[in-house]
Amino acid sequence: MPVLFPTAEDLRDIIFGSQLCHIATGGEHLVYISERIPGVVVKISSNTLRFVLRCGEPIDKPSDETLQAIEQEELLQRGERMTRICSYFGSKHTLEERRYLLPVPLSSSLLAAALGGRPSYSQELSTLQRHLSDGAAATAWAVVTVQPYLAAGNALSLVGGYSDDGAKADTLDAMIYSQVTHALVFSGRPIEFFDRQQFLRVQTRRELGVLLETLDHDAALRAAVRSLLRNIYDYVRDTGEILDTAGPGNILLILDGTTWNYLLVDALSIHNEPVLHLARIAVTKLLSGSEITGRERLFLMKALNFLRTVNGIGACVDLNSDIILSDQTLSFGSIDCLRETRQLVAK
Repeated sequence: MPVLFPTAEDLRDIIFGSQLCHIATGGEHLVYISERIPGVVVKISSNTLRFVLRCGEPIDKPSDETLQAIEQEELLQRGERMTRICSYFGSKHTLEERRYLLPVPLSSSLLAAALGGRPSYSQELSTLQRHLSDGAAATAWAVVTVQPYLAAGNALSLVGGYSDDGAKADTLDAMIYSQVTHALVFSGRPIEFFDRQQFLRVQTRRELGVLLETLDHDAALRAAVRSLLRNIYDYVRDTGEILDTAGPGNILLILDGTTWNYLLVDALSIHNEPVLHLARIAVTKLLSGSEITGRERLFLMKALNFLRTVNGIGACVDLNSDIILSDQTLSFGSIDCLRETRQLVAK
């Protein structure tokens, strides 16, 4: 059944009318449902608040220029990327969505999601919490996404997480990390060098292990995963983008009777830039002995985790990927990726 999306005015009335029920908090959104708009979820972005703060503007009254920049990046460019992703995966494998840029009620949960655990925002967090409690701050602008509500009872996530950013790097076996990264990211021959046990010691998300165990005995799931991965490989090869395999629920495999179908729920990377392409540039700089910037290091970490995940799962279903993170295949030990990702800290 087609989704009946609310108008911006109706959505604003619903949000400010205390008619939202909080059901989840993700890495980038607070997720709600409302009886006023059944069959959909309302996702309030926590990223918008940080964007406005970085512009040095009040969160309740950003300038027209800042609002136009948010609209261009989060609504218009995102819409173009959604159209492109549908052309690769098909409309039945993607969720329809509509995005709005609206004032929303400021809440402690929104502040925590946007600013909590980020040292560089600690002063703003303390100030805004104080203003919230004494009534001096009541609203903030945010991108709000409305999507169909997905009741996926029997579903598996294609997820790899971020295993090596900041302090997480110290929990990894450096040699195993280097071997897995070389095999899946730089060798161009992931199946030949693949070691499943070592793979799961690097990409440690529990959901990934569950997916691989289920693949061992379910031929229909293997076929669905192979179909999904072929489209993923085509998409990233052509666009230079990555998909968001960091968190659970972004890419799902859903069992309907005896048939598995895949669905991209929230798979677009938060970055409009071609992360894979930019990470390759960072690798080239490292190979030449040059230092890379913090943003390049972030893109490198995300591309490493993405490629290890999708190329590793591909190896598990005997689907070879020729996508690598360098202009040509590298010999083992050519680059110390863990040294770079270890330098990433929350900001």
